[in-house]
Amino acid sequence: MTQGPTGLTQQQYAGTFTWNSQAVPAADGELRSDSRNWSGAAELSFGTHDNTGTDATRLWQAMQAGDTIGLVQANNTTNWSDYALTGAPQAQGDGSWLMPVTRSGGTGQASNGQNCAVTFTVTTTEALATSRDCNGHDVAGFTQHAQPVRLFVDQMSAGQTFPEMYWCQWCHAVFVKTGEES
Repeated sequence: MTQGPTGLTQQQYAGTFTWNSQAVPAADGELRSDSRNWSGAAELSFGTHDNTGTDATRLWQAMQAGDTIGLVQANNTTNWSDYALTGAPQAQGDGSWLMPVTRSGGTGQASNGQNCAVTFTVTTTEALATSRDCNGHDVAGFTQHAQPVRLFVDQMSAGQTFPEMYWCQWCHAVFVKTGEES
């Protein structure tokens, strides 16, 4: 998470999607555009899940006009494109998400079927970012975080085991997982 302009917080999320030059809508794990290319896109279409099967629904629901999307062909970084959302993503009946965009820069074009690293930057007010709370607790009293992401992996040093550090994408808490939580 980075500090944006005064009172704003920027968060980046990344995923890998396969470029498909066919018409929208995108299937799961895919990225398509209304123009069937990167340079002329007014709308980007993403499947609900990225190539690893990670569900991006909460991300799509949080995005709004002004947030950004960066595309880079995974095996050829000279092919890239940056976009700004002009409105909120819209869920489609087929499970895909349609995002109105304007292109702010880029060079080249990924070939059909190429994996693309996609970076999503979401800007929120600090009030919104800090207003989210993970209220649920398990039977032992530990908070059940909605979207935990591991920051540091268990490591052993001189016979000591260090606990795992996590960050919750939902409430923004940093916490230590002791092994007692589920």
